[in-house]
Amino acid sequence: MSMVEGAPHPSGGDLARSLSPVAGARPVQERPAPIRVVLVDDHSTTREGTRHILERHGDCVVVGEADRGDLAVDAVVAANPDVVVLDIFLPGMSGVEVASAIARRCPAARVLALSAFGDPEYVEAMLAAGAAGYLLKTSRPEKLVDAVRAVHSGSLVFDVGISPVPASARETEPAGSPLTAREVEVVTLLAEGLSNQQIAGRLGISRRTVEGHLHHIFEKCGAASRTELVLFAMRNDLVAAPGGTGKR
Repeated sequence: MSMVEGAPHPSGGDLARSLSPVAGARPVQERPAPIRVVLVDDHSTTREGTRHILERHGDCVVVGEADRGDLAVDAVVAANPDVVVLDIFLPGMSGVEVASAIARRCPAARVLALSAFGDPEYVEAMLAAGAAGYLLKTSRPEKLVDAVRAVHSGSLVFDVGISPVPASARETEPAGSPLTAREVEVVTLLAEGLSNQQIAGRLGISRRTVEGHLHHIFEKCGAASRTELVLFAMRNDLVAAPGGTGKR
């Protein structure tokens, strides 16, 4: 920037005063980084519609797409997204196989199944493969955006009317010892997507105590991951499924 000819050059003090914040001005707050999304669907119109729905809200950005299952995993690894919106029936490789491969190769990415079919066996297969949610393509646009946000924050998400496990599995008896009232509280907050530190703050206990509870809960339920633990709790009506009600 050039100075105006003939104008006095400001001294260091004058320049500092001229750059001082205006009294009462609000500090500029940086917007959080948008949620990075990869879309996997063999119908281009579906991908275009999904991209439009997500990006018009401003906090989501589509960073990759794939129209085949056998191309999807490499697309996810290359884009390193936060969320993958994944169809089940794909050429080349099924959505279940893709979800399983993503869990191995890009474990930080959260998978949201988006399908035209809500059959319990499809839901169970996707969850067993590592998906964090299951939504129908008939869902309202706002529901899709909310679901992407929810799985990104660590929650499990299911469309209205979709059960996370088949009815036959929900009728089975719990394995191992029943959970204590405190352990049920811990699992309930875990199902809401809270971290160990957040659970500790909510219950007024230490994080180490939460970790101790989780250790015992994992042993009682025979779960190998937090997702498996939440599914076990919902299967046995220890906590409510997202969007539904449970016994407790």
